[in-house]
Amino acid sequence: MKVLGASGAGKSMFIDALAGQIEKESLKGNATLNRQVLVSKILKIISAYMMQDDLLFPMLTVEETLMLSTEFRLPRSVSK
Repeated sequence: MKVLGASGAGKSMFIDALAGQIEKESLKGNATLNRQVLVSKILKIISAYMMQDDLLFPMLTVEETLMLSTEFRLPRSVSK
């Protein structure tokens, strides 16, 4: 998924809200997936969040970076 918009439009705020990086008390509304309210537990299972200022290794390709992140997040029982 891509989130596009002009500078200052709230793209980072939107992603931070979905990722649970913002206090729920300061937000209004619901996130839905296939018309079902999306609870944070499910969101954490089906997605990953990388902070905007995270350190990326310049010697890795995009695929290698995603694989590294995935290997850290998934249990060892999941095969490559």
